[in-house]
Amino acid sequence: MTDFALELTLHSMAVDTHIDKLARSHDPYLRKKLVDVVKDHLRLHNPQTMNFTIAPDELNRYCRLYGEQYVADACADLTQYFDIVNKRLFSRSVPTQLAVLYLFGPGKQYRPNNAAFSAAGEAVAGFCLEKFGYQALVRPLGIMPDAVCCGIRAGTTHLALVEAKASTVKPVRRLLEENVPDFFVDIKTRAAGFRNAYEGYLVCTKFSDGGKIEALCLYVDLSHYSRGAVDQCPLHITGTIAPPDRPVDRLRDIIRVQAETQATKDEYLTSLLSEEATRSATLALIHEGRVPKGAEEVDRGIWKTAEELRMREQWKAGQGLIKHTKAKEADEISHALVRYHGNELAPD
Repeated sequence: MTDFALELTLHSMAVDTHIDKLARSHDPYLRKKLVDVVKDHLRLHNPQTMNFTIAPDELNRYCRLYGEQYVADACADLTQYFDIVNKRLFSRSVPTQLAVLYLFGPGKQYRPNNAAFSAAGEAVAGFCLEKFGYQALVRPLGIMPDAVCCGIRAGTTHLALVEAKASTVKPVRRLLEENVPDFFVDIKTRAAGFRNAYEGYLVCTKFSDGGKIEALCLYVDLSHYSRGAVDQCPLHITGTIAPPDRPVDRLRDIIRVQAETQATKDEYLTSLLSEEATRSATLALIHEGRVPKGAEEVDRGIWKTAEELRMREQWKAGQGLIKHTKAKEADEISHALVRYHGNELAPD
């Protein structure tokens, strides 16, 4: 399998009072006005262009780190899709039996793996953010953004809210224009009211035949919402965060990050870190053969780790900030344990 060639175009803009007023609701008139503002900005300002080469193994690794759905080999799925739609039915990616069923079988024998396309788009977004100097912090599940990343500039940690969109058909410019209104409303909702340095990244990707990847990235400066508070209580996140496949180390890193960020009293960030700690602690207990009976046992494991790290007071302060979200975390643990003990995957 050949490497992928990524052509990245980066546009930058900042939220001001006018854009803030447009990003207030889902009103069709305001949405159109906001899209027009962004289109005018893209037309009047020159972007940065960058080119990268991504090996298939590397793209699959990014899929596992940034993708919301697990895909074993997104690169193989992409290759097979383009071979089939371009009628290369005797290529290595298309088994002969699949070609026979595709041509002669009843019904629709081949269905594109949309989960692979989505995960690959999120992987490209993560790849770009790391090239910009960020590292993955947390991957929210089921809600925007697709990733929250962190990076240091001028001695202060900046938090990137990253949303990814991908297609094998739509041009990247159209993808961006279709998703701009929701993106601006979502990043405003998360950045407004807190004093940390938030930024928004909307990364739209189109995959084409021959390993060609075109990405259009819109960077949005959200300092309009912090209003100078960043200088009063700058955020500092040090070190790296262990990946999800090392849950014990990841739990310790998440607790450390909350201790480092607790002084900013950012409820949104604290709730994300708490949810991530809950997931990591649950996985760590299962990995160690000590399957928890409920949320209380997971919570005790987190508090014990915080005590070992001498960060109990910082963890306590953070948990006090988000008391209203703890019931949701407990429900997530209960649901996860029902899945673990149950038999949802049994065939009918």
